[in-house]
Amino acid sequence: MGQEPLPPLTDTLRDHVGASDGEVRQLVAVDYQSILDHVHQTLFPRVYVEIGVHHGDTLSLALPCTDAIGVDPQNQLLVALNSNAHLEECTSDDFFEHGVSERLLEGRPIDMAFVDGMHLFEFALRDILNCERLAGPNSVIFTHDCLPRSREEASRERVSSVWTGDVWKSLWVLATQRPDLDITILRAPPTGLAMIRNLDPSSAALDPSDPAILQMAAELPYSAIEHELLTRVRVLEPRWEDIEALLPPQYQVRDDRDALLRQRQSARRDVATQVRWFRHRALGSQAGRAALRLRRRALDALRRPGAGSL
Repeated sequence: MGQEPLPPLTDTLRDHVGASDGEVRQLVAVDYQSILDHVHQTLFPRVYVEIGVHHGDTLSLALPCTDAIGVDPQNQLLVALNSNAHLEECTSDDFFEHGVSERLLEGRPIDMAFVDGMHLFEFALRDILNCERLAGPNSVIFTHDCLPRSREEASRERVSSVWTGDVWKSLWVLATQRPDLDITILRAPPTGLAMIRNLDPSSAALDPSDPAILQMAAELPYSAIEHELLTRVRVLEPRWEDIEALLPPQYQVRDDRDALLRQRQSARRDVATQVRWFRHRALGSQAGRAALRLRRRALDALRRPGAGSL
């Protein structure tokens, strides 16, 4: 599928430390954001939908050739997005059920989706199936937080600094009720990334509101991850060559990846744009104003001669 892309944060190591591409790959962990970036740079999706935007780190990975739609009722955007990104401030249920998705998609399929919204399995299950309903035959859906590292992280109520909730149970439901789906769990730091392929937008085989299925999933203990989930799906270490072998064909055939990456990086380095976005998201709160002052100080550093990227 062409030249293998580098995760975005490796630019500093390569440009300012002088590390070779091979050395960079050994130094940088292949975390879930790097994998998503790899997919963006390899497939060039025409339409990308992200459920759960938070600070915008993953939404900002979309390249200028992709129409990116972020859905989050209370996003806390801290990064500038490309001009082709659209933020919808509503719940994912409202996005899919009240005609918002149809209006924004205009009949186009979702090529790539990333589900990272409410960290409860019934919400994640609905989000995945709703994305599938609007997908194409070669579309791919990614889901975050499928490998909690402790019972505390997997709790349905947040009791730890890192919280995955019981999202993993949504994959158990899919693996048991939709065996036609191709599910891969990547052991990507910090808490796993699932890739779902072989989607069927017309499938009615699974009702996400079925009380019997929801009850079975709710009763699964944390220990069931190993013997009830991971035994039913493909599990891989996050190696580029293994990931690439599972990807669908490119959605757009392009030879201008380097130019697209420069445009994306330019948006991130645009001081005025970043300050404008962050001021908009600060919402007038005391914490927001304090964070805005800190962000301005960091952005001001970019104006200094020889400054690197954030």
